[in-house]
Amino acid sequence: MSGLTYSGIVYTASQLFIGLEVENDDTLEDLAAELFERPFGFGLIILAGILTIGVGLSYLYGAYNGSYIRELRSSIQPQLRILSTNIGKVGIAARGICFVTIGIFLLKAGFLVESDPAGGLTNVLQQLQDQPLGLVWLGAIAFGLIAYAVYMLIVALFRG
Repeated sequence: MSGLTYSGIVYTASQLFIGLEVENDDTLEDLAAELFERPFGFGLIILAGILTIGVGLSYLYGAYNGSYIRELRSSIQPQLRILSTNIGKVGIAARGICFVTIGIFLLKAGFLVESDPAGGLTNVLQQLQDQPLGLVWLGAIAFGLIAYAVYMLIVALFRG
């Protein structure tokens, strides 16, 4: 299921990268709009943004120190172990960047009291596309998530 989810994310990022229009049925944005109608709803969105950024930072730290890298069989070739570790770090870092970016847009929505910036990764990717160097970011995120998929495939094949 995780692999299918990331395949969808890579597909969306790739579509945006090459300039295709992506349909966006964003339930997170709908939830944000609903929360803004409630007392303290903006506070909950800000809290969700902070927590999401925290999750993303934990992934980035895990990519840096290797704590999220899974153990592979001892019989695996050393070159494949090193390659998979490096691919895994790139992929986990991309995952962290996705979470941090979603959290930033949730904070933006909370502070502006506007549901448009709030949303899942598809919404965030579409908004990134319009930023300076947006295509570079989209390409990097797509590359990183592909690296994560390759890493998870290696883990599935050689997990210890």
